[in-house]
Amino acid sequence: MDAAERWRVLRLHVENHIPLAVLPQETGISARTLQRWNQLYRGGGVSALDPHPRTDRGVRRTSAETVAFVERLALTRPRPSIATLHRLAAKDAQARELPAPSYATVRQIAQALDPALVTLALEGPVSYRDKHELVFRRRAEHPNQTWQSDHTELDILIVGADGKPDRPWLTTVMDDILVIGNWRHGAITEHRHRAPNSTEIVAVGDLRRRPVIVLWCI
Repeated sequence: MDAAERWRVLRLHVENHIPLAVLPQETGISARTLQRWNQLYRGGGVSALDPHPRTDRGVRRTSAETVAFVERLALTRPRPSIATLHRLAAKDAQARELPAPSYATVRQIAQALDPALVTLALEGPVSYRDKHELVFRRRAEHPNQTWQSDHTELDILIVGADGKPDRPWLTTVMDDILVIGNWRHGAITEHRHRAPNSTEIVAVGDLRRRPVIVLWCI
């Protein structure tokens, strides 16, 4: 609510002299809130009813000791449930004579932990390497320095050189610098002026005299 909306409710008490104890039944606003609005109005008028953002909004008010306690428990294996974390954190805060954190606060602390740190603590270094360590990537600096290739048998039948049906093999070859090489009977020739994203299918034979399809991608 802005100041005008709050004043429309409060003026029932100020101008119409309706008791604050009765207004909650008619407006659905708690008596404590109406009393606070009334104090603001008497101290600064209608403009004082305008809501102001809290200066500590977004700032965690939980003690650093409680946060560290929850984080330490959340990184133990097996990891306790949020309910267990809350119960233990409240007990620890009471022993330290600190305010006990709420269930939502404990859950927020546990969920705010770095996923990589959680993986390392709960699943071990092998899982951490698989999920979070950077993979070494090597990029070619000039054409024909690095080629990527794959080879698989297709689920189709064609007529082979002997006149019998046979399943061909698909071979894909791609240059890291996007320079196409065309393999015909073991010879590679470069084609630097091909249209982008074009492909060429070349029927050749492998060492076993079985049909092979070579797919060149640029």
